[in-house]
Amino acid sequence: MLVQDQILNNSTHPIHDARLHAMLLYRTPQSLQAKFNTEKKDEVFQVESWLLHHGAKLEERFLLAAYKLMNHLLKTIGGAISEEDLIEFAKETTAEIHQIAITTDYFFTPDENRKTHQKLKEINNKIKYSEIDSIHGHDAFLIEYEQLNTILKPIFTTQIN
Repeated sequence: MLVQDQILNNSTHPIHDARLHAMLLYRTPQSLQAKFNTEKKDEVFQVESWLLHHGAKLEERFLLAAYKLMNHLLKTIGGAISEEDLIEFAKETTAEIHQIAITTDYFFTPDENRKTHQKLKEINNKIKYSEIDSIHGHDAFLIEYEQLNTILKPIFTTQIN
């Protein structure tokens, strides 16, 4: 979020440029290669055209103050919750907890998700873990809808006895 803050506070086109940066974190290089295959259209790489399009679209929809607030919330969410708080919650809750990670996510890495799962599983056996296997990074939850459906369907299917 530091780079996003720097872009939002120093760029002449802060929302546009911050979105370009974010889009590169939502996808992996393999995902972009699979989508665009380094093809050009009118002397511009299609990946560049796609990034510029997303920057322009977001710039049309957001005020700078709103985007800065969203960035701040993403940076600080959960900051007040300690590992001890999480463990205490796992001890007390009666809810089933389902963690879903993406093998190539840069934001919520599968290694960190697995570590959290192992800690919580030792305390509460109603904690489940699944992974979406994808080259598409954080955006895989939007792209790999069949894998996500396979994971979520049993969770949301109600058994009638």
